[in-house]
Amino acid sequence: MFRVVFGDLELSGDSTLLSLSQAKEPLNLGWSSDSSNNSLYTVIMYDMDAPYPYPRNTESPFVHFLVVNIPGNEIAKGKILASYEPPNPPMDSPPHNYTINVYKQFQLSLLDTLYGRSRFDINLVSSNGVLTYQRNFKVWSHQTSDNNNNNNNNNNNNNGVNTYGYIPKVLDENKAKFCDCVLDVAAKQPNTCNFEGVSYTKREGKECYNSRAVCGKSTRTTSRDCPSYYDYASLDDARLLAFANLHKLNIPQPYNRQSLLQLIYLSKSQGLL
Repeated sequence: MFRVVFGDLELSGDSTLLSLSQAKEPLNLGWSSDSSNNSLYTVIMYDMDAPYPYPRNTESPFVHFLVVNIPGNEIAKGKILASYEPPNPPMDSPPHNYTINVYKQFQLSLLDTLYGRSRFDINLVSSNGVLTYQRNFKVWSHQTSDNNNNNNNNNNNNNGVNTYGYIPKVLDENKAKFCDCVLDVAAKQPNTCNFEGVSYTKREGKECYNSRAVCGKSTRTTSRDCPSYYDYASLDDARLLAFANLHKLNIPQPYNRQSLLQLIYLSKSQGLL
């Protein structure tokens, strides 16, 4: 058993997305150790996206915590080579990926000093042990309603989700009707139709249609600017999910509206939509 807890939030699996305020809560670690002998362990936490995700991760791996020669699971009795430093990705950065590894050591670690946290060679610890536990998570320094209420005027319809400066584009009346129609049609059919991009066949017992073709015919126009036209925060869940499936986005499971909005704005900022 491996427990990773930030404040009152326990990470139950990999790829959990934490806000900056959540990540700055006190970190508590615990694991089941081998009680049959005098086993020693190493625990390390590092950021693979410092200072920014690839290809700008020139300081990675960046060590946030490193303790060697831990008897069992008594971290306080181990040798601390890097005291705990909470995650703190830049405000203008996409989410950072963090990893916490626990190794059961082969022998007493001879590591004595850590000369800097940046560009750490993970082999220095992995070569002296078996990877016993691992937990991966993400941290995003986006502005959220629970940690930055002063920015509500700038995010008045986004419930504090960072829009990365996104402002919906104004289209002429016909093109706007086309874009609205695309989501209207897509929202009325199973999302498997939208994700697979199929038409004139059935999914979940319902007919699938090419929403762009249907709307192009009814409005006598098309537009490639629809992703820049939509006011995502104002879309209902059916249309938001339809958009995400049309563009084959990895929808957070279980579904979380705020996480999906964050994903869309991030994808927009990276030029992926």
